[in-house]
Amino acid sequence: MTKSNVPNNNPSREGDFFSAFRQIVRSYLSDNVCTADIVQVAKVSDDGTLDLLPVLERVTTTGETLKNTEDDLICGVKPFYFVGGGCEISIPVSVGDFGILLSCKFDIAGFIEKHASADVASQRQFDRSNGVFIPFDFFAEKKTDLTIKRTTENGTDSAVFDDSGITITHAGEKTATIVLSDSGVSIQTDADISLTATGKVNVDANEATITASAVNLGGSGGQPVARVGDTVTVNGVSGTITAGSSTVKAV
Repeated sequence: MTKSNVPNNNPSREGDFFSAFRQIVRSYLSDNVCTADIVQVAKVSDDGTLDLLPVLERVTTTGETLKNTEDDLICGVKPFYFVGGGCEISIPVSVGDFGILLSCKFDIAGFIEKHASADVASQRQFDRSNGVFIPFDFFAEKKTDLTIKRTTENGTDSAVFDDSGITITHAGEKTATIVLSDSGVSIQTDADISLTATGKVNVDANEATITASAVNLGGSGGQPVARVGDTVTVNGVSGTITAGSSTVKAV
């Protein structure tokens, strides 16, 4: 037998008084007590508050769908994020985003205004206007990695944590990828890389190799660097370099 989340309940078959009373109570609670709703962002105001529209539309007993309209908007809702201990995860909510509207037991207007302990603002309870919005959605496919991603019209930035390591990627007009794994650290990009420090830069390695069509030491526009085997002229006398640094080598 296939299990379902649909309650095994048919009000039309409940003929006794208690069943009818229970259906009345159920209808009242359904119309007046809100808990959580899946909603979609319809508007983002300059102050960050949101206008939300429920995504689920009711169907009458005759099969007619009651479409959600502007009259069903929940306006002026604050989005809530993960904040604590001096840390935060904030998301720039946009029109079209889905999420959960949590309807609080009491009117939270005082708390929203003061961002501190406050008196209950009204007798309104379990109402959508007492709600807070948390941006949530699901994926059509199974996710096996921890992924942090931001996609805009300019490109996609992501950080993927999986069993092999961490991959940080920027994909826009230029691309850049940083991979951290047991094999080491890899940086790949078709853009320039700049390292600037007001103090010292120390590179400590068993071996360091630079492969480039041009290597500038001390700045651009310098003179060529001589190597062992090169011919040089000193005070009008030509000769060949026979010894050099045992650490720095050049091709």
